[in-house]
Amino acid sequence: DGAGSDAFRAEWFVKIDSDTWFFPENVDHYVTSRNWTHDEQHYFGHVLNHRKGDRGVSIVAGAAVFFSRATVLTAAEAFEKMPLDKGHLEEDGTCRDSYTGTEEVVTAVCLKTQAGVVAEPAIDSQGREEVSLYEIWDILSYNRTDQGEWWFWQDKTRFPCHDDGDCLAHLPLAFHHYKDPSWFYDFELEFYPKENDRKPYRSRNGKVAARKWPYLDERVYPYFERIRAAMKARDLSVPV
Repeated sequence: DGAGSDAFRAEWFVKIDSDTWFFPENVDHYVTSRNWTHDEQHYFGHVLNHRKGDRGVSIVAGAAVFFSRATVLTAAEAFEKMPLDKGHLEEDGTCRDSYTGTEEVVTAVCLKTQAGVVAEPAIDSQGREEVSLYEIWDILSYNRTDQGEWWFWQDKTRFPCHDDGDCLAHLPLAFHHYKDPSWFYDFELEFYPKENDRKPYRSRNGKVAARKWPYLDERVYPYFERIRAAMKARDLSVPV
């Protein structure tokens, strides 16, 4: 505890899954562009609303969960006080220890009930998601009108991008659902190439890439180009 603890060695914190690719410099840009400070309460990421009905909270999907220092300290206090006697049981919508695969719910409930902190959606000004929950080539094909209001879309503010195939942020914070670590090396090559790096794959339309990404010509390459342009414009990436 106190100023010497790990909580005071950084201003912003992220919990990410092992199959999540992370853009740390884009997180810095995201919070500074909103004039957020680490001593304010901020708990953000890809917000889902399908547990509002039974648990009364929106949650940040566990793929990548972002906290200000103030919120980390708030969470630590709430977790320190939570009852431990029912830790062998599934979560029940209260701030207590639980045997669960839905730590997102427990975190959201504790923050809301103990400190009034609620999940904030990480989206850009056009409503594009900063955190992709599934493979990017799938998310880029989503059409909210065609799909209907399943849990992914439930109670989200509607934006035109939900139907136009461009609903992932151009300065993304994280990509989730890449179980094979080799994908991470290829993201590195796409966005942070070293001077002598060469991308080994060339598509039928002449697009050069780190690998044969699914739907490369139709979806992935154009999206990668938007990311590279946005990062270069803000001096966040190694020039390609």
